[in-house]
Amino acid sequence: WKAEPKNFFWRTCFNYLLSRGVTAKDMLKYHIGYCSSGMYKGMIIFPNFDSYGKLTYFTTRSFLRNSSVKFINPPYNRNIIGFELQLNWSQPIILVESALDAITVKRNGCPLYGTSLSSTFKQACFEHGVEQIYMCLDPEAFTNSLKHSIYFMNNGIDVYYVKIPENEDVNSIGHSGIWNLIYRSKKLTQNDLFEFQIKEMIA
Repeated sequence: WKAEPKNFFWRTCFNYLLSRGVTAKDMLKYHIGYCSSGMYKGMIIFPNFDSYGKLTYFTTRSFLRNSSVKFINPPYNRNIIGFELQLNWSQPIILVESALDAITVKRNGCPLYGTSLSSTFKQACFEHGVEQIYMCLDPEAFTNSLKHSIYFMNNGIDVYYVKIPENEDVNSIGHSGIWNLIYRSKKLTQNDLFEFQIKEMIA
Protein backbone atom coordinates (compact mmCIF):
# COMPACT_ATOMS: atom_id res chain seq x y z
CA TRP A 1 0.00 0.00 0.00
CA LYS A 2 2.71 2.42 -1.03
CA ALA A 3 1.26 5.92 -1.37
CA GLU A 4 0.09 6.84 -4.86
CA PRO A 5 -1.44 10.31 -4.31
CA LYS A 6 -2.28 10.88 -7.99
CA ASN A 7 -4.01 7.52 -8.43
CA PHE A 8 -7.77 8.09 -8.07
CA PHE A 9 -8.59 4.43 -7.51
CA TRP A 10 -5.84 3.93 -4.92
CA ARG A 11 -6.79 7.08 -3.02
CA THR A 12 -10.54 6.37 -3.08
CA CYS A 13 -10.11 2.73 -2.07
CA PHE A 14 -7.63 3.58 0.69
CA ASN A 15 -9.93 6.25 2.17
CA TYR A 16 -12.95 3.96 1.96
CA LEU A 17 -11.15 1.21 3.86
CA LEU A 18 -9.98 3.67 6.51
CA SER A 19 -13.60 4.85 6.92
CA ARG A 20 -14.59 1.22 7.64
CA GLY A 21 -11.96 0.86 10.36
CA VAL A 22 -9.42 -1.00 8.22
CA THR A 23 -5.86 0.15 8.93
CA ALA A 24 -2.89 0.17 6.57
CA LYS A 25 -1.48 -2.71 8.65
CA ASP A 26 -4.70 -4.68 8.07
CA MET A 27 -4.44 -4.04 4.33
CA LEU A 28 -1.00 -5.64 4.30
CA LYS A 29 -1.87 -8.48 6.68
CA TYR A 30 -4.91 -9.59 4.67
CA HIS A 31 -3.34 -8.81 1.26
CA ILE A 32 -6.25 -6.52 0.33
CA GLY A 33 -6.19 -5.20 -3.22
CA TYR A 34 -8.31 -3.25 -5.68
CA CYS A 35 -9.08 -3.15 -9.40
CA SER A 36 -8.90 -0.06 -11.61
CA SER A 37 -10.01 -1.83 -14.80
CA GLY A 38 -11.76 -4.92 -16.07
CA MET A 39 -14.74 -6.81 -14.65
CA TYR A 40 -13.96 -5.80 -11.07
CA LYS A 41 -13.17 -2.14 -11.77
CA GLY A 42 -13.84 -0.01 -8.71
CA MET A 43 -13.90 -3.06 -6.45
CA ILE A 44 -11.87 -3.93 -3.36
CA ILE A 45 -10.55 -7.49 -3.51
CA PHE A 46 -10.51 -9.48 -0.26
CA PRO A 47 -8.50 -12.66 -1.01
CA ASN A 48 -8.75 -15.89 0.95
CA PHE A 49 -5.73 -18.15 1.40
CA ASP A 50 -5.40 -21.65 2.80
CA SER A 51 -2.82 -22.60 5.42
CA TYR A 52 -0.15 -22.97 2.70
CA GLY A 53 -0.77 -19.50 1.29
CA LYS A 54 -2.66 -20.73 -1.77
CA LEU A 55 -5.47 -18.51 -3.02
CA THR A 56 -8.76 -20.38 -2.58
CA TYR A 57 -11.42 -17.68 -2.94
CA PHE A 58 -12.03 -13.95 -2.92
CA THR A 59 -14.85 -11.51 -2.33
CA THR A 60 -15.37 -7.96 -3.53
CA ARG A 61 -16.93 -4.71 -2.42
CA SER A 62 -17.36 -1.48 -4.37
CA PHE A 63 -15.50 1.53 -3.01
CA LEU A 64 -17.11 4.01 -5.44
CA ARG A 65 -19.79 6.13 -3.78
CA ASN A 66 -22.28 6.17 -6.67
CA SER A 67 -21.80 2.59 -7.83
CA SER A 68 -25.05 0.69 -8.45
CA VAL A 69 -23.24 -2.64 -8.02
CA LYS A 70 -21.97 -3.24 -4.50
CA PHE A 71 -20.67 -6.81 -4.90
CA ILE A 72 -19.46 -9.08 -7.68
CA ASN A 73 -18.42 -12.38 -6.17
CA PRO A 74 -16.63 -15.06 -8.18
CA PRO A 75 -18.46 -18.23 -9.29
CA TYR A 76 -16.16 -20.50 -7.31
CA ASN A 77 -16.82 -23.21 -4.76
CA ARG A 78 -17.20 -21.85 -1.22
CA ASN A 79 -16.31 -25.13 0.45
CA ILE A 80 -13.29 -23.48 2.03
CA ILE A 81 -12.10 -22.13 5.38
CA GLY A 82 -12.42 -18.38 5.71
CA PHE A 83 -9.09 -16.66 6.39
CA GLU A 84 -7.47 -20.02 7.09
CA LEU A 85 -3.98 -18.53 6.71
CA GLN A 86 -4.62 -16.16 9.63
CA LEU A 87 -6.35 -18.63 11.96
CA ASN A 88 -4.86 -19.96 15.19
CA TRP A 89 -6.77 -23.18 15.78
CA SER A 90 -5.61 -23.43 19.38
CA GLN A 91 -7.61 -20.28 20.21
CA PRO A 92 -11.39 -19.67 20.10
CA ILE A 93 -12.72 -19.13 16.58
CA ILE A 94 -14.85 -16.03 15.96
CA LEU A 95 -17.40 -16.82 13.22
CA VAL A 96 -18.62 -13.84 11.18
CA GLU A 97 -20.33 -13.39 7.83
CA SER A 98 -17.96 -11.33 5.68
CA ALA A 99 -14.27 -10.69 5.11
CA LEU A 100 -14.73 -7.10 6.31
CA ASP A 101 -16.34 -8.39 9.52
CA ALA A 102 -13.39 -10.73 10.10
CA ILE A 103 -10.90 -7.91 9.54
CA THR A 104 -12.85 -5.81 12.05
CA VAL A 105 -12.50 -8.59 14.64
CA LYS A 106 -8.77 -8.85 13.76
CA ARG A 107 -7.95 -11.75 16.11
CA ASN A 108 -9.09 -15.16 14.79
CA GLY A 109 -12.04 -13.86 12.82
CA CYS A 110 -13.27 -16.49 10.36
CA PRO A 111 -15.67 -15.33 7.60
CA LEU A 112 -18.31 -17.76 6.36
CA TYR A 113 -18.85 -15.67 3.22
CA GLY A 114 -22.53 -15.91 4.00
CA THR A 115 -24.30 -17.72 6.80
CA SER A 116 -23.68 -21.39 6.01
CA LEU A 117 -20.95 -23.66 7.37
CA SER A 118 -18.71 -25.40 4.84
CA SER A 119 -17.95 -29.09 5.31
CA THR A 120 -14.25 -28.21 5.08
CA PHE A 121 -14.54 -25.86 8.06
CA LYS A 122 -16.47 -28.43 10.10
CA GLN A 123 -13.85 -31.08 9.45
CA ALA A 124 -11.00 -28.72 10.31
CA CYS A 125 -12.61 -27.86 13.66
CA PHE A 126 -12.51 -31.52 14.68
CA GLU A 127 -9.06 -32.18 13.25
CA HIS A 128 -7.61 -29.23 15.16
CA GLY A 129 -9.57 -29.92 18.35
CA VAL A 130 -11.33 -26.55 18.48
CA GLU A 131 -12.86 -26.10 21.92
CA GLN A 132 -14.68 -22.76 21.67
CA ILE A 133 -16.57 -20.94 18.94
CA TYR A 134 -18.08 -17.47 19.17
CA MET A 135 -21.12 -17.00 16.93
CA CYS A 136 -21.14 -13.41 15.60
CA LEU A 137 -23.59 -13.55 12.70
CA ASP A 138 -25.95 -10.67 11.93
CA PRO A 139 -29.34 -10.57 13.75
CA GLU A 140 -31.28 -11.62 10.62
CA ALA A 141 -29.18 -14.81 10.49
CA PHE A 142 -30.43 -15.96 13.90
CA THR A 143 -31.92 -19.18 12.49
CA ASN A 144 -28.54 -20.19 11.05
CA SER A 145 -26.75 -19.14 14.24
CA LEU A 146 -29.06 -21.43 16.20
CA LYS A 147 -28.57 -24.32 13.77
CA HIS A 148 -24.79 -23.97 13.84
CA SER A 149 -24.77 -23.69 17.64
CA ILE A 150 -26.74 -26.92 17.98
CA TYR A 151 -24.36 -28.68 15.59
CA PHE A 152 -21.20 -27.64 17.42
CA MET A 153 -22.59 -28.25 20.90
CA ASN A 154 -23.78 -31.71 19.90
CA ASN A 155 -20.19 -32.39 18.84
CA GLY A 156 -18.61 -31.28 22.10
CA ILE A 157 -17.59 -27.72 21.17
CA ASP A 158 -18.53 -24.86 23.51
CA VAL A 159 -20.48 -22.10 21.77
CA TYR A 160 -20.83 -18.48 22.83
CA TYR A 161 -23.65 -16.54 21.18
CA VAL A 162 -22.69 -12.91 20.59
CA LYS A 163 -25.87 -10.85 20.32
CA ILE A 164 -25.47 -8.22 17.61
CA PRO A 165 -27.93 -5.29 17.99
CA GLU A 166 -30.69 -4.97 15.40
CA ASN A 167 -29.73 -3.11 12.21
CA GLU A 168 -26.03 -3.53 13.03
CA ASP A 169 -23.25 -5.84 11.92
CA VAL A 170 -19.74 -6.56 13.16
CA ASN A 171 -18.11 -3.89 11.00
CA SER A 172 -20.58 -1.14 11.88
CA ILE A 173 -20.07 -1.88 15.59
CA GLY A 174 -16.30 -1.65 15.18
CA HIS A 175 -13.34 -3.48 16.70
CA SER A 176 -13.68 -2.33 20.31
CA GLY A 177 -17.47 -2.61 20.20
CA ILE A 178 -17.54 -6.19 18.97
CA TRP A 179 -14.92 -7.28 21.50
CA ASN A 180 -16.98 -5.72 24.29
CA LEU A 181 -19.88 -7.92 23.13
CA ILE A 182 -17.62 -10.97 22.84
CA TYR A 183 -16.27 -10.53 26.36
CA ARG A 184 -19.82 -10.16 27.72
CA SER A 185 -21.21 -13.22 25.93
CA LYS A 186 -21.88 -16.40 27.88
CA LYS A 187 -21.48 -20.04 26.99
CA LEU A 188 -24.70 -21.50 25.65
CA THR A 189 -26.41 -24.29 27.55
CA GLN A 190 -28.97 -26.81 26.33
CA ASN A 191 -31.62 -24.77 28.16
CA ASP A 192 -30.54 -21.68 26.20
CA LEU A 193 -30.92 -23.60 22.95
CA PHE A 194 -34.38 -24.77 23.97
CA GLU A 195 -35.46 -21.21 24.76
CA PHE A 196 -34.04 -19.97 21.44
CA GLN A 197 -35.92 -22.69 19.56
CA ILE A 198 -39.18 -21.71 21.27
CA LYS A 199 -38.63 -18.05 20.36
CA GLU A 200 -37.85 -19.03 16.79
CA MET A 201 -41.09 -21.03 16.55
CA ILE A 202 -43.14 -18.16 17.96
CA ALA A 203 -41.53 -15.47 15.79
